[in-house]
Amino acid sequence: MAFPRVAIFLSDSEMMAELETILRSHYSSLMIVTDKAKLAEFALPLIVLVDSIRDAAEIRAVHPVEGTQVLIVLEEGDSEIEAAAFDVGADDCLAYPFDPAAVIGKIEKYLEAFRG
Repeated sequence: MAFPRVAIFLSDSEMMAELETILRSHYSSLMIVTDKAKLAEFALPLIVLVDSIRDAAEIRAVHPVEGTQVLIVLEEGDSEIEAAAFDVGADDCLAYPFDPAAVIGKIEKYLEAFRG
């Protein structure tokens, strides 16, 4: 199994803790980055989870590594923000409230790029 490299930048600390718990319950080896300044240190692709349009655009500028996937966390049914997220370079969306199976499914989908 590929070693998941996930960066999480969510403004809501409870939402972030919930997401981290879901990921850690499924992956025994997991690297989670929560400091944007550290992104520049990674030459490998990451799965980046954000909750704002500004963050999605910023990640594309700060970490332009090929294969990096940016997922934006949205309240279920927020189609206006979803469209704007894709406009600034988000690759996918993750609905909140979180369904653990859906979270793991999305992460697994993007881990395929890391598997060789």
